[in-house]
Amino acid sequence: EQDRLGEEKDPASFSDLLEKGRDDFDFFTESSYGELRRYVGHDRLTGQTHTIDGIVLEQTEFQLTAYDADGGEIWSRSGNQFIHRGWRIFLPGTEHFENSYGDKVDTVESPVEFALPGDKGFLENEPKYDCDTLTASLQLTPMDGGPRP
Repeated sequence: EQDRLGEEKDPASFSDLLEKGRDDFDFFTESSYGELRRYVGHDRLTGQTHTIDGIVLEQTEFQLTAYDADGGEIWSRSGNQFIHRGWRIFLPGTEHFENSYGDKVDTVESPVEFALPGDKGFLENEPKYDCDTLTASLQLTPMDGGPRP
């Protein structure tokens, strides 16, 4: 199954988050089976920074809710994530997840260290920490986010 982006009432924008300190979004996806989902939420910079393995990350607060085609809530997520401005990516942090069945899960998946080009362990397939082998073996295109501080 593959989702494709549908109507965007308010597209998610990393640039808006950086420029305004907050980004609200409201958009739809459609699966290859024709299932429509609506995602509504926001990301907000908290003003706090965290240094992990020498890399300075900015903390965000987020909230995201997924709805079915009839407007029924499927699940919601909220918590904190991290961003790196130069790499233009979000990294996981702490999260609360709750679905329409009442299932609740709290997770902490904050980064522990980074292996950049030239570092031992860069693009290795074996997880070093609490990460599954499938995720660790994904073939990713290296991005040049600048030198390690």
